[in-house]
Amino acid sequence: MPERPPLLSLAGMILILFGAMALMNLVTTELAGQGTQTVVGEVKNPLTEALGRSQGYQWFQKVLLAPKFLIGVFGVLTGIGVVRGREFARKGALLWALAYLVLGFTETCANVSYTREAVAAITLPPTMQPAQVEAAKQGLINSSLIGAVFSLGFVLALAVALILVLTRRENVAFCRWTPAQLE
Repeated sequence: MPERPPLLSLAGMILILFGAMALMNLVTTELAGQGTQTVVGEVKNPLTEALGRSQGYQWFQKVLLAPKFLIGVFGVLTGIGVVRGREFARKGALLWALAYLVLGFTETCANVSYTREAVAAITLPPTMQPAQVEAAKQGLINSSLIGAVFSLGFVLALAVALILVLTRRENVAFCRWTPAQLE
């Protein structure tokens, strides 16, 4: 019986982990509040509040619920199959990596676009000088762009790493063994 390649097991565990995290993210996103509770009280995030008022952003988030759920379930199922060395799961995991990449790119681009609109609509306290208001708005946009770059970089790195691992010769060969050949 051939020995399971360690990277194949790692890829399966990553798929299970990220599939489960996608499902948990759906739950926590729905339960999350608009502010952060601190010792001195709740601190409101003006960007989160502005995005909450954006009809387009709310619609976009609702549209993404189904793909996120499907990617989560598909990730867990293909991860289990990859750990068990199933060829159909290996091919499914390659599709999962591509879908994860497309969803990550779509969500990042939309978040940047809606953030720009939301920041333009934010009204800051009248006690702030016009230069301070512009600096605060530019800071919100910059922090959103930095987050988007890191998020997209992570999605790209994960998807490419999974594709490279799942297409390695020894992993493909292991997944193509039939039960009769394994005995």
